[in-house]
Amino acid sequence: MSMGPSIYDFNFIFHKHGGNRIDFEPSDEDTADATYKYYGYLSSQGAWLIMRFDLTTPNIVLYRYAAGKTGYAANWAGRAGLSYSLFSDINPL
Repeated sequence: MSMGPSIYDFNFIFHKHGGNRIDFEPSDEDTADATYKYYGYLSSQGAWLIMRFDLTTPNIVLYRYAAGKTGYAANWAGRAGLSYSLFSDINPL
């Protein structure tokens, strides 16, 4: 892991309209690539969220997300091939 804050210093709370709330805890991180950094989060119900930092533009970091209800291990393994969207466009519920 790199110096500075780590994925393990943060968690996510996902809450859209209605009473549904999901708490995500850190699970995995992959910071080896110079272009993309990946951070995986899991809920106790099995929902998952993978956050990708896109570092392709100098001095700009684009945060994008992929999410699902089940199958975290397979999606983490295939994280480079997932479709990533803005946080407001995902729905792990």
